Amino acid sequence: MENWRPAHQQVFNAVSELLTDVNNIRDLKDDFSDLFEGRDNKPESQREIEQYVTQLMEKLGDNASSQLAEYLLHPAEHYIESNWKNMDGFIADIASLLAVYYFAEHPDESLTQGVIKRLFWILEAYSEGTEIAPNTYLSEEDILQRYCFPNSYDCVRFLLLMQETPAINQALKVAFSGQHNRIIARKESDYAYERRNRSNHNLLGSLYSEFADVCQRLHSNNQFDYDWFKQAVLVHPELVRSYWLEPDIDEVKADSEFSSEFIKAYSTYLKQLVEELDPIENGYALSSIFDYSQTAGISWLKKGLGLIEQYGIKAKALKDLYEHDVSKAAYYLIRCPGLLKDETQAQLIAMLGEFKEATLLTALPYAGFARDAILIALGWQSLLPVQKMLFHWGKGNPATLDSCRDVCNSTSTNSGVIDRSAASEVLAAADDKALKKYIKAMNASSIDLKNYLVLLTAVKGWDKEKLEKKLVRHHQIAIKAYGLYAIEDDVELKARYLKFKQMHKEATQYGAERQANTQAAVKAGLKNLAQSAGYSDEIRMEWALEADIADDMVAFNQEHEAEDWTVSLVMAGLKAKIVVKKAGKPLKSVPPKVRKTQIYQAMRAAQDNVRSQASRFKNTLEEMMCQRDTISADELATLSRLPVVKGMLSQLILKSGTGFGFFNGTTDTLTGLSGEAVAIVDEPVIAHVYDLLKVNILPQSQQTVVSQRLVQPFKQAFRELYVVTPAEIEAKHDSMRFAGHVVDGAIASRLFQGRNWTQYGGDWVEVFKRFPKQQCYAQVEFPESRHYLAEDDGPMDVIYFKRGNDKLLLEDVEPVVFSEVMRDIDLVASVAQLDDEYGRWSTESAQRRGELVLNLIQDLGLKQVRCEDNYAYIDGKLAQYRVHLGTGVIHIQPGNYLCIVPEGQASEDLYLPFADVDKRMAEIISKIFLLISDDQIKDETILSQINQCAAQSA
Repeated sequence: MENWRPAHQQVFNAVSELLTDVNNIRDLKDDFSDLFEGRDNKPESQREIEQYVTQLMEKLGDNASSQLAEYLLHPAEHYIESNWKNMDGFIADIASLLAVYYFAEHPDESLTQGVIKRLFWILEAYSEGTEIAPNTYLSEEDILQRYCFPNSYDCVRFLLLMQETPAINQALKVAFSGQHNRIIARKESDYAYERRNRSNHNLLGSLYSEFADVCQRLHSNNQFDYDWFKQAVLVHPELVRSYWLEPDIDEVKADSEFSSEFIKAYSTYLKQLVEELDPIENGYALSSIFDYSQTAGISWLKKGLGLIEQYGIKAKALKDLYEHDVSKAAYYLIRCPGLLKDETQAQLIAMLGEFKEATLLTALPYAGFARDAILIALGWQSLLPVQKMLFHWGKGNPATLDSCRDVCNSTSTNSGVIDRSAASEVLAAADDKALKKYIKAMNASSIDLKNYLVLLTAVKGWDKEKLEKKLVRHHQIAIKAYGLYAIEDDVELKARYLKFKQMHKEATQYGAERQANTQAAVKAGLKNLAQSAGYSDEIRMEWALEADIADDMVAFNQEHEAEDWTVSLVMAGLKAKIVVKKAGKPLKSVPPKVRKTQIYQAMRAAQDNVRSQASRFKNTLEEMMCQRDTISADELATLSRLPVVKGMLSQLILKSGTGFGFFNGTTDTLTGLSGEAVAIVDEPVIAHVYDLLKVNILPQSQQTVVSQRLVQPFKQAFRELYVVTPAEIEAKHDSMRFAGHVVDGAIASRLFQGRNWTQYGGDWVEVFKRFPKQQCYAQVEFPESRHYLAEDDGPMDVIYFKRGNDKLLLEDVEPVVFSEVMRDIDLVASVAQLDDEYGRWSTESAQRRGELVLNLIQDLGLKQVRCEDNYAYIDGKLAQYRVHLGTGVIHIQPGNYLCIVPEGQASEDLYLPFADVDKRMAEIISKIFLLISDDQIKDETILSQINQCAAQSA
């Protein structure tokens, strides 16, 4: 600032004084820039800048106008780089913007000439006359960043903002004519040469709205001639309003200030120009004119088809579109959004009939509204339902230019699952020869439906061997499509089912993301396989096939000779155990000779199968409970053939009609909670804790489970129950129960996946779970997560339930659905948390833990324990204690901390009524039993703490 001219210093100081009370100078600068560049037309912004201009003029005094002109026309002399640490650069920019708005209201001829001179200097000098030393990272396209305000964009906007004069209009006309355009040497790596080789593209190439304003100004002054328009468009084709080729005058006028006469003239010139342009010599201009446009009408489609046929444009050229050439021009021309008002479908089909089959197939994928007409013109009417179905799968419409959404690699087990029966019916009516040509044409294009074409091909039964080779590399769309091939017999069904199981196991070799995606693809493939095999869903298919596999396994509870020993396979709870005996006496270890026998190897295989079944069927049965799925008599009979599943069901409480009881291996009755027979009157469901609470049998159910020492495969009687709170009822649709809990994205993603939630990535993350029977889904938002949930840590936010597009009132959500959704999210909030050293735990968890402690203590006939609020209180022989049911922290009453460090895993002798891993609960139970018998503690470290506290109390 020391070397600034006095006028520059005075303007800068005056503006600095005006901004002393502004909290965020950068935001103010951005607001003023938005107003100047046309991004903000709010009256309050206009009023604010007018106030600042008035105050600035008062501070500058009589010479204000000359000082502002000096400041505006020589910006390099007061340039300051803007950054967060130094606000001076933003202040300098604000001063320039205030000067612009002053002269817009107070025209000055010398200032106007100065701006015009500066505009032409920038256009002529280009990179040689830059005012700011270029940073090394700036490319040629960043040329505007090498000029101070006002740069070439700013000069054009400034001239349009000022009062219109012949001199201004002539300057604008010359600027856009390309008179000062320069050709830049091409770089070998520069594939977009046609765009980058024009200096005017970099200096004026984004003034889309301003170019239209200039054209209308010239038109209103009878200076809008075709030759100038042609030259301007050839230099700046990206500035053309191509949708004015076939304008709806009334519609355009409703959205702009352009006159009908001007729009008609513009359209006439543009049509003439497009007809004149040579597709080879002016490929860049032609393709840029239609770039991202939607030009309706038969004539433009015909022109695009003509280019394809005349120049032999192949599918690959339309797919890649690396160059702005005739291929790109053809691509945009064949993208047909519809017909004009006076055109008919019959006329369209007649026009299409003038072209070769190869031409039509090349254009077909991109033709939008004309896709169906192309099939009719080819005589392929039988493919119309196929095309409709294909685009429906991809969430698109064959009659529009909207993009489709292909099957993607994701953790969704429904991605790639189609209605096979409906697809088979549609494909059966299609001409196979035409269909193969159609599939080839679509695959050769850039349209995002290729994976759905793989599914379609599989339903037809084509390319099976080719697809099976991809299974070796676990190609995910191949896995999903593998289930869609027709099944010849039960032998093939079993073989393919086992192949899916094998791929699920092999996926563990990959990293977390690919493993999850591959295993989700296997589950989707199994859903497709179930349809091919005629099952209602993959769960029922799995039951039937696993039952057949179990029938082929070594029988349980039968002794077999193995050299000098006997071996037998028995069920121990939910595990298969091999018992080896010598002379009737069980052995602790298996002799090497026994391990080599065929019968022992068969038992080991059966063990592995039971272990795999236990894991899968545990998850299946729990999901059935949550989804309220019923089990028919035939299905119960099938499940009875599976020892591990039969064992699981015998530990679970089922509900049939109004009765509750345990599965006893029959299909007629259940065994009631008190041992009575309960008739099966309706297809039973696995009872949810809500069902038990609703009919007031939850305490009895918990007592029965504990007294019989049952180990339920998952939490049922002691499952956490979540109900709608008064605050949630008042909020109506959105629950904020877990809002603000910051979680580790990677851990949260794995937890959601394990609980059958679907996750989609993109500009924002979608995490939701479907409940088909209730025809609704639950969604939890992660507002700060992008791309994929696993990639970002961040807070959870609102939770809501939707049916279709409508949010449900929280109090109207089915209670079991509500409870399970909140239980899943509570799990995520607890396990994946980042902001709580001791771990989060909920009131619902505390309630169930307290009930479990009391039931275990009462079953043993002990009276030294009571539970209140979040604590278990223990009356020991040496002292009294309280144990926190969430953290397991122990205090000796009245408040002394007692340190007991758990030693490894809990003892196998410790009974818990569920198989779910709950290490904290096991730790708490162990501590309670230890403190009940504190007089038998041998650990001196623990005893010394207790004795010291007892002495202090005394």
